[in-house]
Amino acid sequence: MGRSLIIANSVTSLLQKIGLVRHQIVHPGENPYHCNKCDKAFAQRSDLVTHQRVHTGEKSYHCNLGEKAFAHRSDLVTNQMVYTGEKPYHCNLCDKAFAQRSD
Repeated sequence: MGRSLIIANSVTSLLQKIGLVRHQIVHPGENPYHCNKCDKAFAQRSDLVTHQRVHTGEKSYHCNLGEKAFAHRSDLVTNQMVYTGEKPYHCNLCDKAFAQRSD
C-alpha cells in the first residue's frame, strides 16, 4: 500500500505541475493561437482546435447508444451517463448525486 500511495502522490504532483505551467501561460496575456473566423485567441493550440468546431459544426464524437453527436468529448461522456445512470458528483450535505458537476 505504501508504494501505491507514493505512485499516486507522484502522479498527482506531476499533474499539478503540468496544470500550473499551462495556467501560467495565460497570465502574461500571451494567446498566440488566433481563430481565423472570429477575434478569439487561445494560449493552447488544442483549445483553438476545440473552439474551431463552433464555426465548422464538426461533431466528431458519436454516441453508440443513441443518435446524437457532439463537438466535445466531455459532452458525449455526459450524454452517456443518461444511459448508464452514472452520477459521479455527490452533494456533501445530503445524499443526492448528479451526472454533472454543475447540476
